[in-house]
Amino acid sequence: MTEQLGRRAAMVLLGSMLLGICVGLMAWGPVTSRDVLAFADTRTLLGIPNALNVLTGLVILAVALWGVRVTWRMDRSAPVRSAWLCFQVTAAVGGTLAAVYHLEPSPALLLLSTALLSAGFVLLFISMLAERVHAQFGSTKSVVAALGLVACLTLVVHLSADGIEQADLRPLLLLEIMPLLLIPAGALSLRGQGTKPADWVIVLSLYALAKLFECGDAAIFSWSGWISGHSLMHLALAAVVAWLAHCAGRHARWAALPAEVT
Repeated sequence: MTEQLGRRAAMVLLGSMLLGICVGLMAWGPVTSRDVLAFADTRTLLGIPNALNVLTGLVILAVALWGVRVTWRMDRSAPVRSAWLCFQVTAAVGGTLAAVYHLEPSPALLLLSTALLSAGFVLLFISMLAERVHAQFGSTKSVVAALGLVACLTLVVHLSADGIEQADLRPLLLLEIMPLLLIPAGALSLRGQGTKPADWVIVLSLYALAKLFECGDAAIFSWSGWISGHSLMHLALAAVVAWLAHCAGRHARWAALPAEVT
């Protein structure tokens, strides 16, 4: 199979899997803030309510700020630079919002947090396409279009409900699930310009682990006695951000090698 044919096959596979997930979410039924606002660990530590969830949200912020610094140093011609830089900025804002949200949970902050998480992983998605399908996916226009899509979906989710408590989060959850399609859609089989196949295995495994932690929030807290699944989800997402920063730093070092040699 030629590389061009492989890319076309990957896009067809991606479209098919995306359609399947859409059907699955439709069959699942509405997902509202009432379904996800209950957290297992509500302890107050050092005067901070929901302390571990707040502090682990700040871990995402700290790692993302490092990621912004590292990614900024990348070669401006790199097809993934714009998407990765926006991903790190989005993660920084998302980490801040997660900490604020857990200080005083509300449906409005949950909607914004979900939108930012969705935006971050849509950016991750188009960065994979930029280096493995076509560099145009990583252009500023593509990044703006991706963020515009998330903003429009967030507005639709908000306006389509009688109240923000009734807002159906499934369209945004769909965007969160999309990165899990990257491995079978070509992240392993198509040649990349900024990452290795192992990088995507690590990133997407961490992301899948974060989702598992989120689903097992209460069970993990009951088993451990000190940390909840939601806090571990924050740490797993911070690890995703950190690994992308590591990839950006490695890319910058690769780009600098010829200049150093000469």
